[in-house]
Amino acid sequence: MDDIAIPAALILLWDLKRAIETQKSIQTGIQQFIKRKLNDDFTKHFEILSTMSESEFQQRAPHIKLNVYQKNLILLAMKGLAGNGIYPQLIRFEKELLEICEDDIEKHTQLLPLKLQVPLLGLIFPALMMILLIPVVNMLSL
Repeated sequence: MDDIAIPAALILLWDLKRAIETQKSIQTGIQQFIKRKLNDDFTKHFEILSTMSESEFQQRAPHIKLNVYQKNLILLAMKGLAGNGIYPQLIRFEKELLEICEDDIEKHTQLLPLKLQVPLLGLIFPALMMILLIPVVNMLSL
């Protein structure tokens, strides 16, 4: 279950959205996100990329190992830093990211019954077979 966690991109989105809703700057939301010191690839890349211009980011984007949603969120943050209104886009983007998270959770929960079969087959089933076979072996040895 370690794979299921709130993605850093969603946390960044919430920090940006909260900054706008409290009538603070986008920079404040970015600083709040960086203060969290999340230990994942997105956060590390974001700290570096947030200091670039949009054109520099476009040049480096194909070489960065981030998914499309993460790259789009960084571009959206850069547009906000440039002074463009991004709140409606953040709302739409949040809905998309939440749907992706729900799909991911559903995939994990669908695999749980299969994963729980491993202890059953590996430990419990052999123990039950021993319980059944030991009396048979004892009967044969008499």
